[in-house]
Amino acid sequence: MLEVFLWRQILMLWRSKFFYDFDQKIDRLLDIYIEGGLLQEEYQTKKANLLNEKADIEQEIRDFEQKGNSWLELYAEFKTA
Repeated sequence: MLEVFLWRQILMLWRSKFFYDFDQKIDRLLDIYIEGGLLQEEYQTKKANLLNEKADIEQEIRDFEQKGNSWLELYAEFKTA
């Protein structure tokens, strides 16, 4: 059971870092736009692309968590049997 707990903790840490990194990308994009490095249309397009990519990866993470947790729980049951 400890292994399942550890895997869940690792997944949570990875997820937190992923979202932090994504937020940093959006913040840098905004900074570039504010400094005049991008036109408004370019900024909106790039931001929309980043947000779409983030949403796709969020869905993949949710799918993995559902399937991954099942796999980890089966593994834990097998080890204790």
